Amino acid sequence: MVTQFISIQRDITQRKEDEVKLKEREERLRAILNTATSSIITIDKRGTIVSANPAAERVFGYTQAEFLGNNVRMLMPPPYHEEHDSYLERYERTHEPRIIGIGREVIARRKDGTFFPVELAISEVDHLGFFTGVLIDVSERKRLQRHVLEIAAEEQRRIGHELHDGTGQELTGLAFIASALLGLLSDLPPTESPDGPVRPVPETKYSQLRGVAESLCQRLVEANRHVHQLSYGIMPVQIDAEALRSALQELAASITSAGGVACVFECRSPVVVSDNTVATHLYRIAQEALNNAVRHANGTEIRISLERRDGRIVLTVSDNGVGIDLSKSARRARADDTGGLGLGTMEYRAGIIGGTLRVAPRPGGGTVVTCEVFETSGRGE
Repeated sequence: MVTQFISIQRDITQRKEDEVKLKEREERLRAILNTATSSIITIDKRGTIVSANPAAERVFGYTQAEFLGNNVRMLMPPPYHEEHDSYLERYERTHEPRIIGIGREVIARRKDGTFFPVELAISEVDHLGFFTGVLIDVSERKRLQRHVLEIAAEEQRRIGHELHDGTGQELTGLAFIASALLGLLSDLPPTESPDGPVRPVPETKYSQLRGVAESLCQRLVEANRHVHQLSYGIMPVQIDAEALRSALQELAASITSAGGVACVFECRSPVVVSDNTVATHLYRIAQEALNNAVRHANGTEIRISLERRDGRIVLTVSDNGVGIDLSKSARRARADDTGGLGLGTMEYRAGIIGGTLRVAPRPGGGTVVTCEVFETSGRGE
């Protein structure tokens, strides 16, 4: 009896010690969550928010009561707002991770409707049907990156204008002088002599002079054309709200004129992109996607479209090529393989301008590259 009593006492003591340890662990965890500068949000398998730390309240503008019980879709802009539940359903059905365990950059939405970029890492909590997301606001980092790129772009524009307006004009002037020289040589009358017309210089020398003058004219015209192309390559999109549309139209026409590929550009209604940095990066993304379609996917038909949809600027490039292995392409891009498809570069450009890039198979064969740009300082619509 005494032995049984002692055993019960030990069990009670051990249980109390376990409760104390558990309470201490909970308090430490709560302290970590409360002092963390990153937003930490936990959801169940239906996407319902079950916890959010104070940092999430500060960043997103919601109170704890507003978080709890609501679907995590409230923190996402379209189209991810509508698609999120299907992501959870697919994971529940296949247990194939698409985002879980892989850090990525996404666009989040505050209570006031503004969008901002975050780094997101999601982990499953011991397979209990709960998922924890850690979100880091990278708005300031993006702002600094964009500022650096704007400085570089401004310098590029300066060089481009100097090439076009300075060097180009000088070459044009020299071409006129060479043309005038050729005209003078052509009009140089022969001198009459008893033996017939005689030129001031021997005929052989005269032919050589004409040949040099003609070659000089041709070379200057060709040099001027190269300088013009170089200046356009440096500053493909001029500072104009409608310039992106024109630049993409010219890009599609140049692909078609090169032969072998039919490239069509569609923009059914005006898309105003007043920010030249955004316009330039969208152009470069389209340029890279076209290069991939022509050189790597062996496409023969390419379609570029530009539209405004639900407050977003949407650029789409689709081809009928052989398609791509996304996992392999991602590895090649991360390895900085110059022969790769440049997906990393396109994703970086999209992130800099507050957008997202998606690459997916095209129904019927081929690839669709979609870049959606959110105005990070604007309200969602």
